[in-house]
Amino acid sequence: MGFISLSFLAFLGVAVLIYYLLPSKIQWVWLLIVSLLFYLTFDLRYIAFLLLSIATTWGGALAVYRLREKQKSGAAKAILSLTLLVNIGLLAFLKFGNYSLSLLGRIAALAGVSLTFEPLSLLMPIGISFYTLQAAGYIIDVYRRREIPEKNPAKFTLFMAFFPQILQGPIPRFGQLAPQLYAPHRFRYETFCSGMQLMLWGYIQKMVIADRAAVLVDYVYGNAEQFYGITLLTASLFYSLQIYADFSGCVDIARGAAEMFGIDLAKNFERPYFATSIQDFWRRWHISLSSWLRDYVYIPLGGNRKGLARKYVNILIVFFVSGLWHGVGLHFLFWGLLHGAYQVAGALWQRIRTAFAARRKKPAQVLSPARLCVRRAWKIFFTFNLVNLAWIFFRVPSLRQGFTIVERIFTHWQPWQLFDGTLYQLGLSRHCFWMVGCGALLMLAVSLLHRKIEIRKTIAQFPLPLRWAVYMGGLLIILLFGVYGLGYNAENFIYQTF
Repeated sequence: MGFISLSFLAFLGVAVLIYYLLPSKIQWVWLLIVSLLFYLTFDLRYIAFLLLSIATTWGGALAVYRLREKQKSGAAKAILSLTLLVNIGLLAFLKFGNYSLSLLGRIAALAGVSLTFEPLSLLMPIGISFYTLQAAGYIIDVYRRREIPEKNPAKFTLFMAFFPQILQGPIPRFGQLAPQLYAPHRFRYETFCSGMQLMLWGYIQKMVIADRAAVLVDYVYGNAEQFYGITLLTASLFYSLQIYADFSGCVDIARGAAEMFGIDLAKNFERPYFATSIQDFWRRWHISLSSWLRDYVYIPLGGNRKGLARKYVNILIVFFVSGLWHGVGLHFLFWGLLHGAYQVAGALWQRIRTAFAARRKKPAQVLSPARLCVRRAWKIFFTFNLVNLAWIFFRVPSLRQGFTIVERIFTHWQPWQLFDGTLYQLGLSRHCFWMVGCGALLMLAVSLLHRKIEIRKTIAQFPLPLRWAVYMGGLLIILLFGVYGLGYNAENFIYQTF
């Protein structure tokens, strides 16, 4: 039962209704029941992996805390390491088991040895990449004495399995989410409507924009050897739009659903395509993952405390890990390392500029507002193009095809294809093509408005008829322009497959 289904909306409606009818002391019990029921709707076998992660993390955290209290740091570290090994090791085995065997066979072939393996029948439980990081962050925080472990196994299970965020985040921290889950909540009409607004916007992003852009992206990337120049560049831009609208849409649906229960999930996006540098981009894109990698990988490696060279190596390691987490294949590793290289290059360039400016010994030039605006626009444009280039390697099935597409973008440049109707023969009709363009402009307008106002709070202040006209308008947009029906795979969120 994915988010984009009538069964999910019915499930959510019943869950919310009963939640507020129950005595406040047992509301969290109902949340636990519906969360487990929701997860069971995907595949009964998946629950075993989730429960294994919950049991090892809950028990491990209690043991780590008690050992730390008794000043037995060595034993606590051993329990921590074992728990992380079980959870991250299981994720790595399920994700990379068959790929590793295939790679071993290819290496053996290079040595002249024939070595073949039958593919393993491995399950990939939905959401495991997300709840594994959630579990790892929790037990590390307990080890660092930043959290007191939850003694009630049922309550800890709710923290791990809370249904709006288990599919693809955001990746929660215990101190931020758990107290909300266990606290009683009274029904508030304003909060319910605010959550509904966010869900509507999530469905518009996913069904109207992302899934329509996906038609052109799939067509072009599926036949990449037939295209050059403008066509491949257009497909890459459509994919940049698709992946943002897809992932942001799902997270907004999750956050909106949680808000209907009076629970705030962490924000995961902050206008990432307005970033003025790659470092800024990662402060804005998938914020919960970026902060997780910073706190549990970058800082433990030494961060920027062990010299400049070590800092740059640490950045590359972090993005290597990010590439591994996102998917299987050299193209994901290259995508991650490319973003790491971007950051290292940007930091080096900034140091060169600072040193050059210091040698000139001239006072800093005061720029006019117009020049500052132009400079910022240039930085946004340049950063977006770097991100767009990297997304090509994220989307392709192999590293070789990624390099081929990049090379073909810069060859056989035929600008007249912008006007001769070629772009309307890539799986989308003319009106569907421009519908995606209008969707992109709508997302741009919403992002710009968010800089000035809280859109949902502003809508909540409208007179009742106008407010519900906005809600009905959003629903009508989904019904009229959304992609659904026969042949549509409503479960296929991009990040849900990682």
